[in-house]
Amino acid sequence: MAAPPAAGEDLAALAPPAAREEPPVRPAKASALPSPLLEFTKPRPRVLTISVGLWLLSALCGFSIIAYFIFDLGEVRALLETTMRAEDPDVDDANLKTAIDGTVAISLGLIGLFAESALVLALLMAGRRNWARGLLAIVGVVTLPVTAVGATLLTVGAIESRIWLLLAIIAQPIFMLAGMVTMFLPAPNAWFRFRLRQ
Repeated sequence: MAAPPAAGEDLAALAPPAAREEPPVRPAKASALPSPLLEFTKPRPRVLTISVGLWLLSALCGFSIIAYFIFDLGEVRALLETTMRAEDPDVDDANLKTAIDGTVAISLGLIGLFAESALVLALLMAGRRNWARGLLAIVGVVTLPVTAVGATLLTVGAIESRIWLLLAIIAQPIFMLAGMVTMFLPAPNAWFRFRLRQ
């Protein structure tokens, strides 16, 4: 039988030590996949940034052709008239004027449409809008041959005196095709694929 505590002795000191509490067991990870938040905040792939830059350069080439058209409209019309009269010397003035107006309007409209579409869609693609990437590919495929022909018609006869214009006409489809290829490489595809699952 235990002896009674002496006078003044702390009863708590004589009590048996309490059992040590163990920390709760952490549950096992439900998935070995990385956190979706980490995946969502991953930076834009460098190759996609390059693609956006290529599309913007292609749009800039289109705007430079339009600038030539705006500042040298009289020369453009004169060059078209010379070309069309050489092909058909018997054409009357009314039909010639109609043909020149139509060529200028259609060519300028298509080049401007491409340049504006490429500019806007490329920026939207940079903001992780996958639908903009699809539309950008369609715009490129559809307008590439048309804008090339339109640029040639608007600048016929003036290429030799404007090297920058020749460079713009040659560089525009090159930038466009390079941008189209790079935006569908594996890294951009993976970056956009996660957004589609949200």
